[in-house]
Amino acid sequence: MTCHAHGISGWQPTTEFCGAKNVPMQKPVILLLFLCACGGHDSSDTGASGGNVPDVEGTYNVMINGATGCEGEYSVLTDWAQGFLGITAASQTELVFEFRDGISFSGSVDATWSYSFGGTATWGEATLYVYNSGMFYQEDDIMKMSGDFEVEVDDDEFTSNNCILDATMEATQIAR
Repeated sequence: MTCHAHGISGWQPTTEFCGAKNVPMQKPVILLLFLCACGGHDSSDTGASGGNVPDVEGTYNVMINGATGCEGEYSVLTDWAQGFLGITAASQTELVFEFRDGISFSGSVDATWSYSFGGTATWGEATLYVYNSGMFYQEDDIMKMSGDFEVEVDDDEFTSNNCILDATMEATQIAR
C-alpha cells in the first residue's frame, strides 16, 4: 500500500503501511504532515491522551466541597448529591448518573475521560436545573472523578426566588 501526503512538493511515496520507516527526512515538517495524512493516531491509547472510552460503571461515594451561593442553603445540593452515586451505561458513551432518592441525570463520558451530566430535578419545593462536568481518572487502580456542579435553584423560599449554587465534587468508586 502507498501513502501520499498531498500538497508537498518533492514528496516521495513510501511502501510502508502508513509507517514512518521509509519516510524521507528532509524536513521534520514533512514527517508531521505525513503522520497527519496517514492517520498516525494509535487508538489503543487510554486516559487523558485520548483513546478508548473508560468503563466507569459502578457505585461511587461522593463528597461535595466548596459550595457557594443560594444564601448558604447548600442542603439543596448536599442532601441528595453527597454519598451514593450509581453510574450505569445506557450505551458505550451515554451514562445514567443516579443519586439518592431517585434523582438521576443523563450524561456521557468520552475518550479523553471527560464527563458531563445534567437535567432537571425536584427536591422538596425546589426545581433544580443541574449541570456537572469534570474528569474521570484512576488512582491506585481505583476509578475516581472530579468535577463541578452548577445548580440553578428555583424556590420561592429564597429572597431572589432563583439562585445559583456552585460546588466541587470528588467521588471514589467503591464497587463495580
